[in-house]
Amino acid sequence: MIVAEDADPVAAGLACATRKYRNSRQVCTSPTRFFVHESLCRPFTEAFLEKARSIRVGTGWIPTRRMGPVADHRRVDALEALTAGAEAKGARLSRQAAEPRGLFLPADGVCGPAG
Repeated sequence: MIVAEDADPVAAGLACATRKYRNSRQVCTSPTRFFVHESLCRPFTEAFLEKARSIRVGTGWIPTRRMGPVADHRRVDALEALTAGAEAKGARLSRQAAEPRGLFLPADGVCGPAG
């Protein structure tokens, strides 16, 4: 996703987070990288992370839950490897208070410059 200089950074951050975490990050159209104009980075990131932190993970039987489990443990491993790889390259992780539980992974955000 590209967020150009003339975009509304808050609207873009909220929309990008919504699309990122739809279907528990498991669709081929789920964006994995966001290229944000440097002048918009802070408000975009704050809006994105605010939305991500509001997503409650859990079984669909609980009405307040908005994101279900990932498909299997291979997907857990893949998502954790992506996060670890980004951190190894200097990105910062914004993790929800809840730790992963089985196939239920919190909607985390990884922030940092492209590189």
